[in-house]
Amino acid sequence: MRIYLDKCCLQRPLDEQTHPRIRVETEAVFVVLAAIQAGELSRLGSEAIDYEVGRIPDETRCSEVLAVLALAAEHLQVTDAVESEMRKHFKGLSCKVTTLLGIVP
Repeated sequence: MRIYLDKCCLQRPLDEQTHPRIRVETEAVFVVLAAIQAGELSRLGSEAIDYEVGRIPDETRCSEVLAVLALAAEHLQVTDAVESEMRKHFKGLSCKVTTLLGIVP
């Protein structure tokens, strides 16, 4: 199964872990990452997530997330066809373009 993790998921383990919800979400991310490393899941990367991660201002966070990005088994390229498909299927939604580009196969 292929899985796409957005920037928020990838950064969750780096957040302050004092709140129970954040700890639970962090554990979920670790379970998914372990499944990727075990070959049970395949992580998708994309130009969109590369762009978003590149904009993380904290260098430590950015380098940690980049290490996880390296686990991508497949990298989706943003082509004219992908953008066209995005606009066709998600017309009228109030999502960021980078979010939509990350989910259009």
